[in-house]
Amino acid sequence: MAWLDNLLPGSFRGVPFVVESSDGDIGRRVALHEYPLRDKPYAEDLGRKARKFSLDLFVHGADYMAGRDRLIAAFEQSGSGKLVHPYLGELTVTVLEARGPRESTREGGMARFSLTFIESGEAVFPSAARDSGEKVESGATTAAAAVKDEFAETFDVSGQSWIAEHAVSLVNKLTDQLETIKNSIPNLPATVFSFAADLSALAIQAETLIRTPADLAVSIYDLVAGIALLPDRPRRALDAYRPLYNFLADEPEISGTTVSRSQQAANQTAMAALVSRAAVIEAARAASASEFVSLDQAISYRDELADQLDLQMDTADDAAYGALADLRASLVRYVAANAGNMARLISFTPAVTLPALVLAHQLYQDAGRAEEIISRNNFRHSGFVPGGVAIEVLTNA
Repeated sequence: MAWLDNLLPGSFRGVPFVVESSDGDIGRRVALHEYPLRDKPYAEDLGRKARKFSLDLFVHGADYMAGRDRLIAAFEQSGSGKLVHPYLGELTVTVLEARGPRESTREGGMARFSLTFIESGEAVFPSAARDSGEKVESGATTAAAAVKDEFAETFDVSGQSWIAEHAVSLVNKLTDQLETIKNSIPNLPATVFSFAADLSALAIQAETLIRTPADLAVSIYDLVAGIALLPDRPRRALDAYRPLYNFLADEPEISGTTVSRSQQAANQTAMAALVSRAAVIEAARAASASEFVSLDQAISYRDELADQLDLQMDTADDAAYGALADLRASLVRYVAANAGNMARLISFTPAVTLPALVLAHQLYQDAGRAEEIISRNNFRHSGFVPGGVAIEVLTNA
């Protein structure tokens, strides 16, 4: 069957016309992110572009004016309509732009039009449904695998014995810091016992684990991830991870003057990267499980973690870079989707000194929120919220 046999007679809202030529605009919507000191950009796919269809068409004949006027009325009618596209079939479209009619005595009995149509979808508006954080969780899991692989490909203690000794000392520095973090968190006995056992096992097995970098990466990463289970609230885990964002930053730099020294320096860099990346990734995962008390707090944590992920991407290999970039995008979208109905933190100045119970009732019609006002502003006595002094309170979300 020849292509001419497949052509359909063109029409819009039932008004026929003849198509002279056809064009279109298709593709994907892409946001391009270019980062300093990175040769490769990150292209964020935002979905398919709205399809546009351009047609040069005409009506002709002794009574062409009647057809011309019917087309003008169809093009100017509000809402979407059915377009029979000679090449693409039936489409539901909206007129985006219309030019014409073009008429001349040279082409008597003819009116030409140039139309651009855009595909029409259903009028579906964004809902206020809460983002469950599944994409952040999935992104964190993918990033975790990537940074463990990155470590395993670089870390190597073969060669001089002092390379292995130095590696063990790095593991010991990590266990000491994790012990400090553990002791600073109000925690539950069961989780503390399990974490302490894993911490002790890493210290004992360090000399063996450094010989198998993939196993060492898993042990270290699992311990860092375990920090999130120690606090009684996920949001406290975000604060607990901060000391690890710059792990080994104070360690003296090793000059790579020989092959052995270069490997020692590479091991130190790999260890610092693994722990730092693990802390940022798991902090992002914890953020998706947190109940933020205000919009200001949610935005603050989002910006902090996005900045930290940017820093990690600057030094990551290609696989880890892509995974970290995806996690960053998921985290930003998660906070944006869930922060809309959060209360804002504002400054309020009571006119006179009042008990916190009375102020809570005035602000929220809920005297039970008095403790919130006291703890947020570190008042020593609940009976005296000073008048004439600005305090921090939440808007009644």
